[in-house]
Amino acid sequence: MTNTRQTPKKSYFGMIYIDTLPMLGRMPKSAIMVYLALSIHANKQGYTKIKQATIADIIGLTRTSVNNALKFLKRERMITIIRSKSTNTYIVHRLPVTE
Repeated sequence: MTNTRQTPKKSYFGMIYIDTLPMLGRMPKSAIMVYLALSIHANKQGYTKIKQATIADIIGLTRTSVNNALKFLKRERMITIIRSKSTNTYIVHRLPVTE
């Protein structure tokens, strides 16, 4: 008899500090989703190398929406983008505390 039990898909959780929740309410949804996707894939120092198309596939947005969200996150200094010819490196910063 074969085992028909399937392995569950991986699920991830990105850490958000409680004092930054007010900031999330003022951000576009796409920026929140991209920020969390980057956070999930980042190493302990906040660095991640992931293609925009991969981010789009993960969170169900178009690549254009991901690109616009990345521009927003960069402008708000929530990420740093290190450009390269193939895949950019993103440095994810802790969300700024707002009052």
